[in-house]
Amino acid sequence: MTVYPIHVNNQPTEAIIDTGSAISIIRLDFLKTVQHTNFIYKSRICHTANSTPLNIIGQVKLEVKIKFITTYVTAHVATNLITSILLGNDWINSNHVHLFGDQKQLTIPDQHGQLISIPYVEPSGINYPALLVHQITLPPHSQTLVDITCQVNNDHNIIFEPYARHISKFIFIPHTLLNINNNQAKVLLINAQNRQQTLSKNTRIGTISRDATYTIYATTQVPATHHINSNEHYRSLSRNFKPQTTKVILHKKDNSEQEQLNIICDNCNEYFLSGNDLQKHLRAECYSDQIRKQILNSTKHIENPKH
Repeated sequence: MTVYPIHVNNQPTEAIIDTGSAISIIRLDFLKTVQHTNFIYKSRICHTANSTPLNIIGQVKLEVKIKFITTYVTAHVATNLITSILLGNDWINSNHVHLFGDQKQLTIPDQHGQLISIPYVEPSGINYPALLVHQITLPPHSQTLVDITCQVNNDHNIIFEPYARHISKFIFIPHTLLNINNNQAKVLLINAQNRQQTLSKNTRIGTISRDATYTIYATTQVPATHHINSNEHYRSLSRNFKPQTTKVILHKKDNSEQEQLNIICDNCNEYFLSGNDLQKHLRAECYSDQIRKQILNSTKHIENPKH
């Protein structure tokens, strides 16, 4: 997956070109800035490899000019794509494009069949600190939703990455996507200690970013009429695309857009339905030897009545 400068219907932008995506997708907000015709309303649900839903509302035929070469693609229109346009295998294969990651370039034949080399560009990404709005006291062995503030005013599906220094205090924070409203959002803090911990106002919790390198990888198209009982549990959703892995897709029964927490093990990238499930998994499998040693030292004074 690489980023290249292009023109979409004569509007300049940067495109992600991704061999892992079967389809090409354009973000609705960007499409509104482009002169276009023949928009076809066609609602469907697509899921990224990390199970993030893409809200597809239709299709549109676009002219894509890369360097001086003019191509065409029928792109799906999404309301929540985090880059302006993604060109997938439908565009790659039809235009005989070849990507060379080691050379940081692609080749595409011109109208005479001559291969033209085009270098990729460094994607633009902006990071902002995510800070606690209020002082918070976390009870022992608890999970708490807290308010954070950042420099982003209003936006959707913004990447949140936790600040790693909290791990040493046994405070775990999931990676997730956030909806920012009036510079604020909510994130989950998990206190795995057997004592309460207090974090002061303006403590840095993590980093907010809208990064053009965010991986879309393979998408799965799902008919809008297909639903799965919302009480069914799903686990083992890989955060990164693995060709042999079967993806599990969960739809809410009423098809509503309820905000959900993404609770994930940073070590093995397995998803969990609750912080308690995550803690059980960490204790059983994914705590490092250093953390296990700290746990043993912290709990060795506790008597076990069974022995």
